[in-house]
Amino acid sequence: MYLGRPWHNMATASPQAVVGDTVVNSGVTAAHPWTDMTTDHSWTSARFKEYASSGDGAGVGANAPQLAASEAADYTAQKYLVGTDGWNPVY
Repeated sequence: MYLGRPWHNMATASPQAVVGDTVVNSGVTAAHPWTDMTTDHSWTSARFKEYASSGDGAGVGANAPQLAASEAADYTAQKYLVGTDGWNPVY
């Protein structure tokens, strides 16, 4: 299994995923947790990262990009899901 692949439904798509503070089981290949969508859409062209993951499938090595703690502070549910109505997506 993989954590994800870069879905492209339009030429300008720029896929992004962050897996953080997550226990990743051994079903995910730690040395290569992301995969290509097609030969034209490589996972390396997407913005895929992990942060503070643990478990046997947590990414390690060059094929498992990691966020630094300072970067991870910008990847929060509040930042990506909050709207102008003041809804708090995290309880």
